[in-house]
Amino acid sequence: MKRTFIKIIILFLFTATDVSLMSAPGKAQNYQYSLDGKVISSEAYEAITKGQRFLHANNNAEAIMMLKKACELAPDIPDVHNNLGIALAKSGQPDAAIQEFETARSLNPNLDAAWMSLAGMYQSTGQIDKAIETYKTFLTRFPKHRDSTKIASLVQGLEKEQARQKSVSSSDPDLNRSSEAEDYFREVTRDGIMRWSKERMPLKVFISSGDGVPGYMPEYRELLRQSFTDWSKVSDGLVTFTFIDKPEQADITCSWSNDPTRFKNIAEAGETFLYSNKTGLVKGTIALLTVPLVPDLPLTRNRLRSICIHEVGHVLGLAGHSSTPQDAMFHTMSMADLWKDLTQRDANTIRRLYSAETTNTSH
Repeated sequence: MKRTFIKIIILFLFTATDVSLMSAPGKAQNYQYSLDGKVISSEAYEAITKGQRFLHANNNAEAIMMLKKACELAPDIPDVHNNLGIALAKSGQPDAAIQEFETARSLNPNLDAAWMSLAGMYQSTGQIDKAIETYKTFLTRFPKHRDSTKIASLVQGLEKEQARQKSVSSSDPDLNRSSEAEDYFREVTRDGIMRWSKERMPLKVFISSGDGVPGYMPEYRELLRQSFTDWSKVSDGLVTFTFIDKPEQADITCSWSNDPTRFKNIAEAGETFLYSNKTGLVKGTIALLTVPLVPDLPLTRNRLRSICIHEVGHVLGLAGHSSTPQDAMFHTMSMADLWKDLTQRDANTIRRLYSAETTNTSH
């Protein structure tokens, strides 16, 4: 029996900056506020501090409102533009976020957070070439940064993903034509085809209790169950599941952890192993983190949902990654804190994998 490790999601790094404001008494005991040597109004001070508090509380709509006001009142403060970009990114406004990160970088080319945020935004929107270029510039400018080792590793991962995408495209020049654009089957099966046999349906799934695991919430179990159910629905019943209470009887076992160092890659939000023989997949395991890997990306219901549907896709045999950000199997977690439904491309891909025309091949 062969064991296959699935690298789950390439994470990006981005950083919100806490703006420190200096105050000094002015005439009639009014206070004068300054930032980076620039005097700002008390109204701008209030907007900046409120915007920071909203951002840290993951109240992104209020953060956007306050930080936009701050940018109008104090337009040349790079940290405020960077924080506004993060709030916009988390609200699903990538183009506007990129514009703010670029503004922050142009105002202060030495603001490390702006370079990191911009690179992460390029990465999460599928612009790998720009992401790699920006990360490499970051490493050149800030070689002693505390995250330089992580970013160097991230660049290596992105370059491997870039090479895989080019390999798929070169081996199949018709990949982007309309018939192929309806799914991403070739991308996720580029190392071979793996699937569960019809005889094993319904697959028996055991989800362990996360009670006692720091960060775990009871709703996480239901989010994971729903992800299995949703994949079954879009497959038109080609894959089906039943949930059981005994792990020793399970085809797929799922567990929870708050320790990323237990995973083979500490920069991943989860880990999947697949076990196969000549008949196809015979066992799968999924482990999910209960804590955020990036402080400014709390593990909300929306974010865990995205991780769950990605993980379940892997355990069903979608072993590779898609290069399209809207796909469940896209190689990078989205910055946006939005609920993710399976798309028609996801449905077409899983149906194609489990259609009669495909057979298991060595992986």
